Amino acid sequence: MNKKILGFLLLFLMATLTVFAQDADKGKKIFKDNCAACHNKNMKDKSVGPALGGVQERWADYPKEDLYKWIRNSTALVESGHKKAKEVFDEYKIPMTPFPNLKDEEIADMLAYIDAVHKGTYGKKAGGGGAAAGGGLPADFDQGKKLFKDNCAACHNKNMKDKAVGPALGGVQERWADYPKEDLYKWVRNSSALVDSGHKKAKEVFDEYKIPMTPFPNLKDDEIGAIFSYVDAVYKGLDKKQAEVKTTGTETPGKVDVPPTSRSPWPYVILFGILALLAAFLWHRGTKLEYDAAIARGEKPLGKPKSFLGTLFGQPVLGFIIFALSVGLTFIAAEYSVAFGRQNGYQPDQPIKFSHKTHAGDNKIDCQFCHDGARRSRHSNVPEGSTCIKCHAAITKGSTYGTAELTKIYASLGWDPSTGKYIPNYNNLSEDQIKGIFTKWIRSKNSDAKDLDNLVNTQWEGIKSSLTNPTKPQIQGPVEWVRVHALPDHVYFNHSQHVNVGGLECQQCHGKVQEMDVLRQVSPLSMGWCVNCHRQTPVKFKDNKYYQEQFPWHKKQMEDGTITKVTVGDLGGLECQKCHY
Repeated sequence: MNKKILGFLLLFLMATLTVFAQDADKGKKIFKDNCAACHNKNMKDKSVGPALGGVQERWADYPKEDLYKWIRNSTALVESGHKKAKEVFDEYKIPMTPFPNLKDEEIADMLAYIDAVHKGTYGKKAGGGGAAAGGGLPADFDQGKKLFKDNCAACHNKNMKDKAVGPALGGVQERWADYPKEDLYKWVRNSSALVDSGHKKAKEVFDEYKIPMTPFPNLKDDEIGAIFSYVDAVYKGLDKKQAEVKTTGTETPGKVDVPPTSRSPWPYVILFGILALLAAFLWHRGTKLEYDAAIARGEKPLGKPKSFLGTLFGQPVLGFIIFALSVGLTFIAAEYSVAFGRQNGYQPDQPIKFSHKTHAGDNKIDCQFCHDGARRSRHSNVPEGSTCIKCHAAITKGSTYGTAELTKIYASLGWDPSTGKYIPNYNNLSEDQIKGIFTKWIRSKNSDAKDLDNLVNTQWEGIKSSLTNPTKPQIQGPVEWVRVHALPDHVYFNHSQHVNVGGLECQQCHGKVQEMDVLRQVSPLSMGWCVNCHRQTPVKFKDNKYYQEQFPWHKKQMEDGTITKVTVGDLGGLECQKCHY
């Protein structure tokens, strides 16, 4: 009887934990990586494959394992003579792509996501369809976006509506409508020359902003035109409208907003505790009933059953606790040994309180404007101080810390914000001379402060502590930032390969940096994490010269439906020598 009770409890615990473990958020990613190519995201309309909404109900007459087998290898299930499998295959005539490596919990997460979308319990669907109002995007939109990003994004707000270092670019062609188009193009190529020629509009813009625009003499007419097409499309919101009507093969948008979840381990701990107490109670009760039954039959039991507390702290329970602790500690030791040297969640303080949220989030500065090495080389560079000066020659007081953090940059470079020039012979100046220059500057920019002397002294001490250390006694010299992301020396990783060829966004590996005041490591950067990405990420063949030789090999298979995508792993991205050589 006790064995039956424990067996029942074990099954109940497994079933409960399975329900608890189903995570629609994880399922969304699994669906996106494996199913979205053939199944509509709204779960209601057919695409290459059937609508997945209600799939578990349609398979309800069969064991759950049959549906899992279908997902892992539909062809094998059809060939085994399975009635439901043959029925689905006969309707669509296309064997489903096999996913033999999906685990039970991953399939459960994916089905939970499908069910949530189908029932509308995870967010509201975006409405609308058809073409974007006012027409689609201009043909040169993508070219203009890249040119804007490479040349203009440092000084102009990406929403085209708000000022930054330079004016908002939305409606710029209308504002220059009284002048020939060539004049605006001349302004882009060399604003100072146009101002010096006495051009009325050029002088008007320069008088308002007091900063000469960076010249771009090598931009061709069609490239400048593409930039303005992109600016106009963003200003009118055509890019957002176009994004809303993108579908997965039908006219019904399938966008579903699934709120992120943060799952605490405490429900599992409490559940396990309750079940453990219940198991002990039932064990005690079963033993007592067996004892009473033996007495009633006239038998002489070997010993009197223990009390409930005696059962709870008895040898079997204590043995199980020791066993569970041994397994748990072994698991923890294995986890820590595998993660040794990795810094997931690492968030060090930096010598300068640089906020990615302010720069990349609020002001929409593109990551690659500062980290321009990411698209050009293996390494993504730490920006030099001179990169900061491109904007902070004009913006001399920060929105959060005022002059406290910006003056550290000026002091490291020898940039005098009072004159807008580098200080001559700066490297040979004494600390007192440097202090005189920058405390005077701090005092002039904070003249309305209540305790000005204390503010100046505090900010100067902040400059000294941030820019000097036992190995760098001088204030002059580069800021020594604390590295956040680091791979082992035996791992080869190329940023340009992933950014240019793969077309990955920075956030895919580094997380939502545009929301971080203090940068932290979000991804584990483990080998398994990289390998899974290579297994799941489809290769972008379109307009990608890097893969033009490989494309013909897979084009026919993709056209006739033999395969739905080609992953990085299919092209050798799982070979050890790609990263370790």
